[in-house]
Amino acid sequence: LGVTLFELLTLARPFEGDTVQQLLARIATFEAPNPHEIAADIDESVGDVVLKALSKDPAQRYASVNAFL
Repeated sequence: LGVTLFELLTLARPFEGDTVQQLLARIATFEAPNPHEIAADIDESVGDVVLKALSKDPAQRYASVNAFL
């Protein structure tokens, strides 16, 4: 859900790669950029919501869809 929201807001993917292996390595290694950095018209607080949804640490993500909403 976080990736979908990221893409809807920025019209870009949070991670890119030339191959599936490269893409998976980037997902595993790097944090997603703040959507506000890609599109300045996106409020920073909205970017924070997206980044929380994309957190690598499951304990840092929203516990449910209702919490995300």
